[in-house]
Amino acid sequence: MISAGGNRLVPSLLLVEDMWREHQKLVAGELIAAVPSRELIVFTGTESVGGGAKALREVIEAIHANGKADDLLSKEIIVWRNGHWEKHK
Repeated sequence: MISAGGNRLVPSLLLVEDMWREHQKLVAGELIAAVPSRELIVFTGTESVGGGAKALREVIEAIHANGKADDLLSKEIIVWRNGHWEKHK
């Protein structure tokens, strides 16, 4: 999870390719992420123990259920492949 305590520019970190190449090395399977609010990026690996897309969806749902409407962004999950983000299926 990446959070910046009130900084609404966190989603722009998705554009920092070198950072995600390094994060890819830290997770099991493919790197998946979501930006459920303006101040937060959540990520895990598709094969992470107790994680994966199912766990990521649960986190996204919890954030959307408890977040302020003007801070919420997307429930979409994306996957890091070949040096860029794609929609996760």
